[in-house]
Amino acid sequence: MEDKKVEKKNKKNKVQKFKKANIFIWILYLIVSRLLMFFKARVKYGVNELKKRNKEEGAIVLFNHQTNHDHFICGAAAGMDRLTYIVSNYYMRNKTTNIILKLVRAIPKVQFRTDLISIRKMKRATDNGGLVTIAPAGQVSLHGETPYVDPSIVKLLRFCKVDVYAFQITGGYLAFPKWRTNKKSRKVKMTVNTVKVLTKEEIASMSDEEIFARVYEAINISDHLMQATSPVLVKNNHAIEGLENVLYVCPKCKCKNTYVSHGLEMKCNKCGNTIVMDSHARIHAKTSDDVCFPNESRWYEWQSELIKEAFLKDDFILENNFKLYSNIKDERVMEEVGMGRLTMTNHALYYDGTFNNEVIHKEFSFDILTQLPFKPGHHFEVPDGDGSFQFRPVDKDGIVVEWVQTIDTINSLKNNQ
Repeated sequence: MEDKKVEKKNKKNKVQKFKKANIFIWILYLIVSRLLMFFKARVKYGVNELKKRNKEEGAIVLFNHQTNHDHFICGAAAGMDRLTYIVSNYYMRNKTTNIILKLVRAIPKVQFRTDLISIRKMKRATDNGGLVTIAPAGQVSLHGETPYVDPSIVKLLRFCKVDVYAFQITGGYLAFPKWRTNKKSRKVKMTVNTVKVLTKEEIASMSDEEIFARVYEAINISDHLMQATSPVLVKNNHAIEGLENVLYVCPKCKCKNTYVSHGLEMKCNKCGNTIVMDSHARIHAKTSDDVCFPNESRWYEWQSELIKEAFLKDDFILENNFKLYSNIKDERVMEEVGMGRLTMTNHALYYDGTFNNEVIHKEFSFDILTQLPFKPGHHFEVPDGDGSFQFRPVDKDGIVVEWVQTIDTINSLKNNQ
């Protein structure tokens, strides 16, 4: 019985012959993408250097990951150039998304971990003229600027030995911030330019550091910088709602998870510190007595500094109660399996609670916790073998990003040692 399971898994993981999306399916997908972006935002498609490439050769196309709609944005910008998206297994659980991405022959990948099967599929795609499309950051920006980019992207570029392009998306964070709870369209002016980043000859001759610098420069797009120099209007009377799930520490009283947002204001329930968002989606202190950072990114960085300072103390501890979900039985379905307490110290991360009606003590290795898949205010996931444990807060929604940011900060400390 066990041998049959292994054989079935091996067949599933086998690298199959590369095929682009069917031309008629891609045309339908292109029409849907253009219509979706027309009604949800005002997208301008600018420079497109993909059109100048050698059509007989494959390429890697990078993009700055600003929204959960980026595959539609990139597809609309690419036109008749059929893209091969690299997408996280995390997003393939959604039935509608799964169907769409399978139809356009996307390549699924285990998020935030080396996935040799998907890497081999990428190589097969580029060798056969495919346009492998990937977000080097691996996650949607929470604060309008580029998140951490793993330097291992350089290894992939060297391995594939093809030219590299990039979709440069501006305005995406303003239109579709990951933290928003009000889904009403913001009608923000967005721009997508497609530029050439590296030739395969340059990749062969340049150092890893030079290649990484070129990649980072190409995708390092800041909507905050754009709003400071050439601001665009953001038409939404509920634009700030949900931001408290990301900016969870009050800069005035230092209390956590005390903000409540409504309309265009976010107020601390402890000290009354009030933040307002203007018609250009820029945050400000409401009065001279209130305290605010210049933008969400600076506020988020300050929270990271607080975490770093706390983590370096011997008595560091972070603990909260969660409902536990798991997809170990079926990778496509997260089912509730228990409830308990998750605890993190300087040296360990462990769960004490129930799992399928049994009381367990489960420890997780820091080595596998590079970044955590998550949804602000709802859940985060911790990988475990062939599946994941999903933790959903019992009370305070803001703690989701606190846990995610703590793991990110710990990894930043390790990388800088």
